[in-house]
Amino acid sequence: MNTDDENGRLASDPRYPDWAAWPGAVLLSDEIRYYATDPSIPTAQRLIEPFEEHHLEAARYNLRLGTEYRMGGRAYTLSDRDPWLKLLPHQMALVETLEEIRLPRFLIARWNLKVPRVYEGLLWVGALQVDPGWQGHLSCPIYNMSDRPVRLQYKAELFAMDFVRTTPYLPQLSRKYEQKSGVGESGSVHSYDRVGLRSGPYELIGQVKRMETEVRQLESRFLTTLGLLIALITLMVASGAAFLAVSVRNAKGFDIPAINSGDVAIVVAVPALIAAVLSLICLWRAERRTHCNNSGCSKR
Repeated sequence: MNTDDENGRLASDPRYPDWAAWPGAVLLSDEIRYYATDPSIPTAQRLIEPFEEHHLEAARYNLRLGTEYRMGGRAYTLSDRDPWLKLLPHQMALVETLEEIRLPRFLIARWNLKVPRVYEGLLWVGALQVDPGWQGHLSCPIYNMSDRPVRLQYKAELFAMDFVRTTPYLPQLSRKYEQKSGVGESGSVHSYDRVGLRSGPYELIGQVKRMETEVRQLESRFLTTLGLLIALITLMVASGAAFLAVSVRNAKGFDIPAINSGDVAIVVAVPALIAAVLSLICLWRAERRTHCNNSGCSKR
């Protein structure tokens, strides 16, 4: 029996009819290992590449985070030197798997996020079933629906995939899956993002935070301006009182047993002048600090 077709897919199991009587069965680890490593299957048609035994579990294989991803409409690349993808609350990224999946015509695959990743707050959006005949990397968007950042490491386990047998593939009767050119190649995640997909909640939260910052800046400037205005009025009143007091004192002299209004005005005006000047200095320094915090100017 032929083991491949004109498109390079494995069309029938070399062990057929051993399994012909039990289609619909989920593959256990030994069957997954067989399709991924057995010498009877051509290297280009083996199920998972690269296949590593420690990612294989009882009835699934754990797929890892791949190299290319997109976030906020921009392309990024992970590597061993730059291995971290950070998702802020409600942020979204389009990612791909490190492994290539090469499904024969008689197997489908089902995949989803690993359970621990779900409890970190991640939400996966994709097609549950991978059609028989698919070859290449898989891509999908993932969302951080939690209230704290989530960090994903390059080559770390992210998805779990299981495999299910179909009914026997019959070339004359069965409709074959036709894969589009370029789909499944490393980096094809970029071709999916034609509109620069962004997370609406994340963008909205960013806008709200920017508005809050602007309101705080306006409030700070209003209070500073009001303080400066009050300090200037105080300084003007104190200066006028001091001028009047000095004029009265020069006219009548300063006699403790007969303290007059001019003497009292001096006693009141001098501290008021000092307080007004100190208030102006403090307000100016506060405004300077606020400006530096907002604009990033250097401190001296």
